[in-house]
Amino acid sequence: MFHPHPTPAGALGTLARSWALTVPALVLLGLLAWLPGTLVIAPVDRDEARFAQATKQMLATGDFVDIRLQDDPRHKKPVGIHWLQAGAVTLAGGAADGPIWAYRLPSIAGALLAVLATAGLGAAMFGRAVGLLAGAALATSIVLGVEARLAKTDALLLGLVVIGQWALWTLWAGRDGPVQGRAWLVFWLALAAMAMVKGPIGPLVSLLTILGLVAWSRRVAWLKHLRPLRGLLLALLVAAPWYVAITLRTDGAFLRDALGIDAIGKVYTVQEGHGAPPGTHLALLMATAWPFAALLPLAGCWLWQRRTDDRARFLVAWIVGFWLVMELAATKLPHYVLPTFPALAIAAAVAALSLARRPGWLVGLPLALTVLLGVALTVAATLLPELLGQPLPAPVVLGAVAALVGLAAAVAAYRSGRGATSGWALGASALVIYATVYGGLLPRLPPLWTSSAMAEAAAIHAPCPAPVVVSVGYHEPSAVFLIGTDLQLVQAAAAAALVASEPCALAFVDERHDAEFLAASTIPPRSLAEVRGWRLNGGRWTTIRLYGKGSP
Repeated sequence: MFHPHPTPAGALGTLARSWALTVPALVLLGLLAWLPGTLVIAPVDRDEARFAQATKQMLATGDFVDIRLQDDPRHKKPVGIHWLQAGAVTLAGGAADGPIWAYRLPSIAGALLAVLATAGLGAAMFGRAVGLLAGAALATSIVLGVEARLAKTDALLLGLVVIGQWALWTLWAGRDGPVQGRAWLVFWLALAAMAMVKGPIGPLVSLLTILGLVAWSRRVAWLKHLRPLRGLLLALLVAAPWYVAITLRTDGAFLRDALGIDAIGKVYTVQEGHGAPPGTHLALLMATAWPFAALLPLAGCWLWQRRTDDRARFLVAWIVGFWLVMELAATKLPHYVLPTFPALAIAAAVAALSLARRPGWLVGLPLALTVLLGVALTVAATLLPELLGQPLPAPVVLGAVAALVGLAAAVAAYRSGRGATSGWALGASALVIYATVYGGLLPRLPPLWTSSAMAEAAAIHAPCPAPVVVSVGYHEPSAVFLIGTDLQLVQAAAAAALVASEPCALAFVDERHDAEFLAASTIPPRSLAEVRGWRLNGGRWTTIRLYGKGSP
């Protein structure tokens, strides 16, 4: 029998007394953290633009089985996210060429689901105050804020993972009694949904948690509560139809590429240059889990002290197995360990509210590092425009000042013994920084959004309503999404021949291919516009010129 922690005094205790207050508070917090910039930031290369473009083509063609990027098969992830994006775009207006923000709505919804489910699971384990604090910690974390703004799989997957883990906790906690309601049903439906969104990654979290609990407790009898045969059959009934359809459509190529190359292949090979040694995720944790990373050493202390507590064991089993797999995998990106963050947030919340005796350095040192990182983010936001040759926007100046004041207040409150006030100040500073960077800074830096400038130039200089547009040397998927699915990504000679022969043609040519393009042109083309931008993929400046048909 688990006893909830007492409800603390103050604003946290007030909001935790009723779900009617907790849920709206967490939803509002999430929207404050994630909406700045989401509606106006252009498509981000490369993954977001690839997902959005594939969904755009689904809507245009009406083919909701095969996933394609222009004429190429996209055998990376299952179809679930594309179906949800298509539904969101339809609800937002119905046009396949709708704005990128419509494609991001499932990520926002998935992030909200993750936050609310984390609060629910934390409350089930430790009481509502812990649940509320854990949900708030997750909502304000940097890595979830990034994923909530991108039209891809990870925020949605996180929400499904927490639902599945909540059901698994219910079965684990009640393992010595009768089957806990429909928890087994929720568990298997969540696994099926995970498999439809990102293949084996989500189910792997639950599998490794189960293996950890079995190894720790040396008991397997409780697994009968999962009703594995019935549950697996149910999951197959949900997920198998599309998997069978895409396997038949592609003659097995989807499963070979998505599972063998994209998922399993990342474990032993470095893909797309994203290799890093074991320990990288741990080294980045203070940044990816910012700002609630300040509580993680305290959380580790609590987990060690309560290692015989079933609740601590469940959280450790959730975190350690999956984290080790991600550390040992050859390919690494910061968000790969995101499925463990709800467990980290719950451990951080319960530690903050229950550990009365603790060394001062266990909070003071991590808090100092957290504040320093916040200062670094703020300073970087003010320096980035200068590095890109742009004026410093006034909202960025105001936001930077407010963020620095909030960070200073967090330090002052902690030094005066007001830990709760310090936490509120740190959280408020995070919201200000996110609003400043995503809402005030990034949309005002044109060099970062080369594809948007190209699409605008093509619209201005189009010689007819539906020109043939080609691009040489700049093959980013964001350009395909913004300019059009028919954008041709070609070599210099092919572009020169097309411009010479086609009266309604436009050619974008990267400066590195400019001489080759001009040399291959039988009729000197006409230079119409020039776009200069910073390529995020490659980290260099590039100049792209727009050419049209010259005089005969």
